[in-house]
Amino acid sequence: MLDFPVVQYSAGLLPWFASLWADEHWRLALWAAGVGIDLLLILVLSGSRILQRVQSYLTAQKTTRRRPRSGVRPDGRGPVIHGASVDPAHLSERLGLFVIIVLGESVVQIVAAASDARYDIGLLATAIASFVLLAGMFGLSVVFGYAGLPHLRAGRIPIRAALGLHCLVTGVVATIAVPLALVVQHGSDPLPEQGRWLLCGAVAAYLTLGVVTGVASHSSDLPRTISRVTTGIAAPLLLGLLATAVSGRTLVVFLALIVLAHLWFERRLTPIQAAPTDEAPPARAGRLMNPSGEPTRRT
Repeated sequence: MLDFPVVQYSAGLLPWFASLWADEHWRLALWAAGVGIDLLLILVLSGSRILQRVQSYLTAQKTTRRRPRSGVRPDGRGPVIHGASVDPAHLSERLGLFVIIVLGESVVQIVAAASDARYDIGLLATAIASFVLLAGMFGLSVVFGYAGLPHLRAGRIPIRAALGLHCLVTGVVATIAVPLALVVQHGSDPLPEQGRWLLCGAVAAYLTLGVVTGVASHSSDLPRTISRVTTGIAAPLLLGLLATAVSGRTLVVFLALIVLAHLWFERRLTPIQAAPTDEAPPARAGRLMNPSGEPTRRT
């Protein structure tokens, strides 16, 4: 798997196996270590380099063997390892669906918190503002994004980089559900300091990832980047710092307006086209590639 080489390595499974015999405190740490190792391998491993290294090893083994062994072809050539690429469109649809699932879990947490609260106009306004915030994130990630990442365009960054950033985005989206449930519980009261920073920091982190993907995929020019940094990062952090006496409901409304503003500008602005390059076009998704990068014919 050229685009997901971590499936060829099992180092990330070791902390999970060790957690079977660990106590509660160390178990969570081992789980985090297992996830962290997989994320690190996704970002740093190159499938094409692994393919070339394995093929070179097999070729060297073939030259040192004296007796024919299984896998050696009749013409004397050793086994050839082929790499397969994913279908980008299908992968984007699957990753976008996973973001929808995580957003749905956030809605479930909000509904569960609302079931224990007293129903009034304030509760209805909080629920609507929370839903608008999550719906705006859906629009940025799925409708105007790629692979669940806001401000990203197809084919602009490597698949493994998109997978790593996708994990971070889904983690941030899942984090937002916790303070939103606190807002439903507290009603018109200001959020505790930890809850306020968790909510504002999660929104700022989500839009920060959008800035990163926009710059990395060359889909954001300097004016757009400055506006996204100002409204998407600085504004939520200022709310977390200064909105100490603001009710949780009003805070969610402000954050929802920020996300909606990004969504509105995404619809209004013309997408920036990628600069043409002299490189050869990438291979079609799903085709088998030999170590030299040329497509091979399936038999």
